[in-house]
Amino acid sequence: MINLAMLGLGISYLQHADVAQASEIGKVNTYKNANSLKTNQLLELTKNGKTTKEVGVDVKTETHSQASKSNDTNKRADSNQASRLLKKNQNRIVDPKTIKDDWSLKNTKVKNRAPITPKKIHENQGTIKNINFINSEIKVKPNDKTDLQDNVYVNKDNFKDYFNQNGSAKGNYNPITGEQKLTTGSWQSGNITFKGGIDLRHNFRIDGAINLGKETKVRNVFRVIKGIADGIGIVFYKGTRNQIGRSGGNLGIYGVTNAFGWKADTWHNVGRSFKFGNTTRRLQGEADDAFPDPYGAMVTTNKNGQGTIDKDSVRPLPKIIEDNKYHAIKMIYTARTKEFKVILSTPTGDVIFKKKFDYDAKDPVYYFTIASSTGVLPTKQFFKIDSMKYTSIQKAFIKYIDDNTGTNMRVRVLTGQGGKTMKYSTRADIQDYLKQGYQLVSDNFVTGTTFDTDDRTDQIYEVHFKHGIESDFEKRNVKETVHYRYDNGQLARPIYQNVLNFERKVETDQVTKQRNYKNWQAVDGTSFKRVVSPYIKGYTAVPKLIDEITNINENHKNIEKIVVYKANDEKAQVKYFDDTTGRKLSEQFLHGAYGSRDVYRTANTIQRYKQMGYELVSDNYPKNGAKYSQDKLVRVYEIHLKHKIVKQSEKSTLKEVIHYLYNNGHLAKPVYESVLKFSRMVGIDQVTGKKYYGIWQATEGTSFKKVVSPKIEGYTALPKVVVAINNINVNHANIEKTVVYKANDEKARVKYFDDTIGRKLSEQLLHGVYGSRDVYRTANTIQRYKQMGYELVSDNYPKNGANYSQDKLVRVYEIHLKHKIVKQPEKSTVKEVIHYLYDNGQPAGPIYENELDFKRIIEFDQVTKQKRYGNWQAIDGTYFKKVDSPKIIGYTPTLESIETINNIDGSHKDIEETVVYKINDEKAQVTYYDDTTRKKLSEKGLNGAYRTRDSYRTVDAINQYKWAGYELVSDDYPQNGVFYDQDKLIKMYEVHLKHGEKMDFEQRAVKEVIYYQYDDGQLAKPTYKNKLTFRRIVKIDQVTGQKYYGVWQAVDGTNFRSVVSPIVEGYTPIPEIVRAINNINSYHQDVEKTVVYQANKQNEVVGGNSPKKFEQIKIILVRVIHPNREVRINTEKSHTKKISLKLHHDRQKVESTHKTKFKLNTLIKSGDKIKKQNSVHQKRVIKKHQKLPQTGEKKSNKFVYFLLVPLLILSTIITILKRK
Repeated sequence: MINLAMLGLGISYLQHADVAQASEIGKVNTYKNANSLKTNQLLELTKNGKTTKEVGVDVKTETHSQASKSNDTNKRADSNQASRLLKKNQNRIVDPKTIKDDWSLKNTKVKNRAPITPKKIHENQGTIKNINFINSEIKVKPNDKTDLQDNVYVNKDNFKDYFNQNGSAKGNYNPITGEQKLTTGSWQSGNITFKGGIDLRHNFRIDGAINLGKETKVRNVFRVIKGIADGIGIVFYKGTRNQIGRSGGNLGIYGVTNAFGWKADTWHNVGRSFKFGNTTRRLQGEADDAFPDPYGAMVTTNKNGQGTIDKDSVRPLPKIIEDNKYHAIKMIYTARTKEFKVILSTPTGDVIFKKKFDYDAKDPVYYFTIASSTGVLPTKQFFKIDSMKYTSIQKAFIKYIDDNTGTNMRVRVLTGQGGKTMKYSTRADIQDYLKQGYQLVSDNFVTGTTFDTDDRTDQIYEVHFKHGIESDFEKRNVKETVHYRYDNGQLARPIYQNVLNFERKVETDQVTKQRNYKNWQAVDGTSFKRVVSPYIKGYTAVPKLIDEITNINENHKNIEKIVVYKANDEKAQVKYFDDTTGRKLSEQFLHGAYGSRDVYRTANTIQRYKQMGYELVSDNYPKNGAKYSQDKLVRVYEIHLKHKIVKQSEKSTLKEVIHYLYNNGHLAKPVYESVLKFSRMVGIDQVTGKKYYGIWQATEGTSFKKVVSPKIEGYTALPKVVVAINNINVNHANIEKTVVYKANDEKARVKYFDDTIGRKLSEQLLHGVYGSRDVYRTANTIQRYKQMGYELVSDNYPKNGANYSQDKLVRVYEIHLKHKIVKQPEKSTVKEVIHYLYDNGQPAGPIYENELDFKRIIEFDQVTKQKRYGNWQAIDGTYFKKVDSPKIIGYTPTLESIETINNIDGSHKDIEETVVYKINDEKAQVTYYDDTTRKKLSEKGLNGAYRTRDSYRTVDAINQYKWAGYELVSDDYPQNGVFYDQDKLIKMYEVHLKHGEKMDFEQRAVKEVIYYQYDDGQLAKPTYKNKLTFRRIVKIDQVTGQKYYGVWQAVDGTNFRSVVSPIVEGYTPIPEIVRAINNINSYHQDVEKTVVYQANKQNEVVGGNSPKKFEQIKIILVRVIHPNREVRINTEKSHTKKISLKLHHDRQKVESTHKTKFKLNTLIKSGDKIKKQNSVHQKRVIKKHQKLPQTGEKKSNKFVYFLLVPLLILSTIITILKRK
């Protein structure tokens, strides 16, 4: 591990204070010491997601108490420090118990925020991806204690501030009740993800309730599916927030990598996948084949998200938990043991799940998600929060950004507690990038910045760099060359040449080593000026000049031109024109040497045009050919032609025809005809073949006159007149018309009326040829109405039918009818019948019967079939009297009597009652008791018919309790079931159980370490190490998982003995003896002491038998005798030593004076011998002192006295000898 001190990135940590162990789950921890661990974890990332190196963290522990202070002083200091901490954080801590109805955690004021305001990453903006966390092994032990300022409380009021809602859970939170709907229908997946970060080095707890829904059923094409699915899961994970696993039977856990979770599974998924319709729902982990249904268990996943169910944690859940009710759930994590426990309350008692949470110690920040899914079964599943308490941990990201590429070169992640300083500096990283060729642009991270107090967002700081640039220049040129030659290739004039120069700036990126080329710049311009070809008499230069060439750049090729000088050539042109169209037909180019005559003639060309239909107009070309008699003059000759036209006449006629027909198609009158004639001239172009038409001329007018249709008696012509048609031209089509003659039609109407309701029933329309009689008669229609219930009132239609004797006159006839009414009497009888039956349907007694008679008159409409009823008249009264049920011994009737029934009339239904006699039902009750807690676990109510035996047995329930960790104490329920042999007596039975216990042992040690070093910190002697071991018995309750601890027993005693500091020549140890420490218990902190050796002054060293050396021997002897007392040496001029012994505990002073006079010069003379002897004796005393027993001080002191006597005698003898 690389020490951060070497990198200039040291991080200091403060030690956690001890916290008193809570005796019950849920009690608030009490603080002995307000000191807390301030931890910054340094993480390193690279832009490609792979790490380049590990950065170690040097952990330092600062201890504020000194060993020399008394226990009372330590307690007062700790108490004062705790008070100051509580007062400091009184505005930052909110206890949910103190929150009023109109106040929530949203109103909490947070003071003392960091002065730097970094960028934030909100949960809905996502988190940094492809980040590998690199963290040194920080040796920080998990602790049950937390700083008050880092405690976070969540309840229903601030729930939405700490959780994201996804899927079917979105928008389904009730802040009044704290209920969060996860699923409400089929094929849904809903979850809530925690926004904050949980520090798993401290305890956390979630209290709430879950509702798993109830059984539903769905019918598909093949069968009816019933049940409940899929359950609720909670998954803990690290890395990024808002992670969600797969749906269905995966319960949001399978699919999340390296996760830890718990689930309540209500659907038994057999096999790794199953198919429903066109959908395959695959499990990404272990299936439920080997487990009960329903059940709960702890679940873990690997790096691929593949899930495994912890077999030891599997517990069956009672089927009655699927009752669509809330069941309390507690999720408790203990940091000291890393145990995660889930306590789920069920109707049959609490079910406990627990497992060790082996989190990543390098990155203790974890998040979690609560998820639920459904399949085809529409299950409603809920989570309800009561409270949550956890210790927050903050994250800060320092991004090193390349502004040229816009990418993150490195991201360092710091973690720590809110309000604490980030022990980090960007200086080393900046220096590293400067060496790579970068230039610093900006750095918004300030050393000493503190973590903020909102763990739901991360602090972002950015350090921007740009690439360093080195500049240079590059040059190019472009040449223009012109060659002058005769047409035979000989040189005509000297070569012409011109040059353009270019240069550009080249910048080299000092990071990528890539070269950036700037635009080329022209030094001499970007154009070659035009060059006129020199004149040579008798020759023509081709070309006569080289045009100016512009937009020349550095990439342009060198330009090379050739000018050729040719002898002059004379020219002539012959043009042929079409005078009809005004266009040139063709052109003949002629050329030849000056003074010659051309062989070309126009005759053949003119003849060819005549064959095409042309006529010659003029020709000025010389008959003997063109002569080239003028230099550089082009002679032009023209031949003109025109189109030949041939003319002819064209005629056309147009007819009008009218046909006269009867409506049966027969001819009524002869056909009428009329004709118009037209003529025009047509000219034909003999060249193009195109015709030129003259205007049509009418020879007999341009209109067809009006034609009146001839009249025929008794018929009507349609149309009566064919109208005139004007503006007829040659393009008009022939006109053909038809006139049709139809015979006249006469009409009549017959109407039928209902006089009862005053409405028209129907109407008959009649028609026929004038002078004829209609065949229609009313008799059939009247008969039909009579069959419908009508009676005839009147009929004015002629019996022999309507006569059409008047032209165009409509005759109207009326027939009147009414409804026929029939009256009849009606009687009614209402019965009362009472049946007496046993519960098996057999008769228990005779049937009871009674009757009431009624009558009334009914009028029956024969048309509408409606009845008009008169009032009922009672014959025998209008009520049934009360009837008492007969008594049968051994049976109980469902009705003791049938009460009186009043207000009976003829419309009342018959009354039928049944009195059932049931055999008496007997009862029993089985109660299950927890003898450990003296509480009732559950009870089972039983019932059965008298003289029968119940099928219920207690074996299944007892086995289920044994599975939960119980042991059977007693069971007085009959093995073959209860027999109901006593009428109306409830039999009571009891089953007693107790909690199973498992024995274990726990051991811890208290260490004593003494470092021997010089005052400059160098090692003087090897480190002294010792330890005391303690052991205690631990009983584990197999039901609750709670541990009961015995008293710690010392294995190696409870005292650390006194340790004499070893002698180093020329140095004095301080202290010379490390005192014994008594009454060590298992909670005592490890003891660390340091003995510093200081060099002796020169006047204190007089040979080997100096006064200083002798003082050391006496001090050692006194302290061996009184190991628990302080020694003070008073030196007088007469070298008399007074040794004052001061008690450490009761502060009483006891002085024992030993006066011994020495002559300094005598000791100096025999220094070497005395020095050697004293050294031997001192080592023996030290060796024996280190082996003294530590269980008590009396025996130890007696043993030291025996050693002291010969030493004093030896010292006296040496002194006498020296005097002599």
